[in-house]
Amino acid sequence: MLTSAQLQFLNETGLRDAAIIGDFESVQNLVLNNVDVNAYDRDHYSALCHAVKYNHFRIATFLVQNGAHPAHAIDGKTLLTIALENRETSDMALQGYMTDFIVAIVEKMSIFDALFFNDIKAFEFLLRINRSFMDPDGSLTNIKTPLQAAIQFKRLDVIERLVNHFKVTPAPEDYTFAEKTFASKDTVSTMLAGRTAQKQQKLKRRDAILRRNKKLSDVSASDAKTKMADVTQRYQGHYVSSPHSAIT
Repeated sequence: MLTSAQLQFLNETGLRDAAIIGDFESVQNLVLNNVDVNAYDRDHYSALCHAVKYNHFRIATFLVQNGAHPAHAIDGKTLLTIALENRETSDMALQGYMTDFIVAIVEKMSIFDALFFNDIKAFEFLLRINRSFMDPDGSLTNIKTPLQAAIQFKRLDVIERLVNHFKVTPAPEDYTFAEKTFASKDTVSTMLAGRTAQKQQKLKRRDAILRRNKKLSDVSASDAKTKMADVTQRYQGHYVSSPHSAIT
C-alpha cells in the first residue's frame, strides 16, 4: 500500500498526468490504490477534466464509474457538452467511447449542474432525456421542477426556453416562487406569461381565420345568389321574347 504522502503526490500529479497522456493502465492502477479521483490540480481541474479535454473518453468513463464527479466545466462548457460536440466530428471508434461516457455521466449529472455552469446545451439534453430531471442528491428539496430550478438560478434565458420552446406551463406556485426570487412582479409576468401570450396569439389567429373564412363564405353565397338572379332574369327575358312562347 502507498503511504499517505505518496498518495497525496499521486493525487496531484500521477492521476492527472496519466489522464493527460491517455495511459489507461496507469489510471486503473492508481484508482485501485485508492487515489482520490476528485483531486484538483492548481488550475482547479480534476483528472476527469483532463481526460475529456484530451479526448481520452475511455479513461473518462472509467473515472466516472469509479466516483469521479462529472459536474465540471472547461471554458464554459460542461464535460457533457464537450462530449456531445466532439462526438459529431470524431471517428467511429472514438464515438463509441464518447457514447459510453455520455451514458455514464448522465446517470450522475443533474439539471442543476447544467444550470450552475450556464450550459444551455447540456441543460436541454438532460431535459429531453427526462423532463422531470431532479437533483439526484435531494439537496434542494424545495425545488420540484426544471422551471423552478431556472428561477432559483435566475436564468431568464432558460426560463424563456422552457416556457416558449419546451411548452412548460407555469404552475401557480411558480409565480409565487419567482416573485420571491426576483422581487419584481413585472419581471415575473414577462417571464412566465410567454406561454399564455402564445396561446392568446394562436386564438387571435384562429379567430381571424374563422372571420375571413366566414366573410368569404358570405361573399360566395351572395355572389351565387346574384348570379342565379341574373341567369333567371336573362332566361325569363329570353322566354318572353321567344316567338315560340307567344300565346295564340
